[in-house]
Amino acid sequence: MLGAVNAELGSTAEAVSCLKTAIKLKPDFHQAYYNLGNAFRLQGKHQDALTCFERAVQIEPTYVDAWKMLGGINLVMGKLDEALACCQRVRSMHPHTADAHLKLGIVFWRSGKDKEAVECFLKAVELEPRSVQGWHMLSLVYERMEMYSDVEMCARRTLSVKADFHEAHIVLANSLRAQNRLDEAIDCFHVALKLKPDSADLHCSLADVLIQRGKPGAAIMSLKKAIELNPGLVGAINKLGWALYETEDCVGAIAAYQKVLEIEPESPGTYGNLGIAYHALGDLVNAEISLRKSLHLLPDSPPNFE
Repeated sequence: MLGAVNAELGSTAEAVSCLKTAIKLKPDFHQAYYNLGNAFRLQGKHQDALTCFERAVQIEPTYVDAWKMLGGINLVMGKLDEALACCQRVRSMHPHTADAHLKLGIVFWRSGKDKEAVECFLKAVELEPRSVQGWHMLSLVYERMEMYSDVEMCARRTLSVKADFHEAHIVLANSLRAQNRLDEAIDCFHVALKLKPDSADLHCSLADVLIQRGKPGAAIMSLKKAIELNPGLVGAINKLGWALYETEDCVGAIAAYQKVLEIEPESPGTYGNLGIAYHALGDLVNAEISLRKSLHLLPDSPPNFE
């Protein structure tokens, strides 16, 4: 069909025109409604796409591809109950297809129904043992359930199939950190950073583990890189101040805290840390000013010193 071809080639406006003409000529043409829905989906017109997919399954109730698209568009629109019903319909028609269980599991996961999601993802990887998405989604739901040894197992299974999947390395690193296996977590974050070196968040995560491991000097390097990549990353600047203070670089710590206050001028915690750094430097005047400011900004401020 010309409309479907145009949609695949990227000419969605022309596809919509062709498909509307086809539907006028044959109003019960379920595939035309499906293709029109897909064209609208590509245009970001989710409600129009939804209407078309609904019409396609009304005309042909066994049209599994339309049910899949209908489930997906409902999920995008946040209509979780409707998405769930569609994905359950797909699974009932294709109970031995890993993808059907996987899509249903994702809807359960998005709905916060972790037990049901686990059952679906386990079935998906049983049917397709090399399913990267199946193992990865299973690791994510176990992570939310704080079942970290299971998270580790699933992340390792994911990486056994796709070794360059940086998100799986992050999940694995976080699971190892949760199990207090900090050196292994650090190694995993380094691998993830080789795959995605320009991620400020990843550099911050590595710094967090380095700080937890008692290595503030190494954390400083990661935090500086994170700030280089994202100069407005307040959390990284604050942590940099703490790490510099821990390495007895009070001047550097003060500069970092002052930078935070340029971005968030009403942060009581930062004023407190700034006061401590000034005190360590022997600048008692600025220490008192900063600490008083911190106490003033606290919700339950103690009585004034005066």
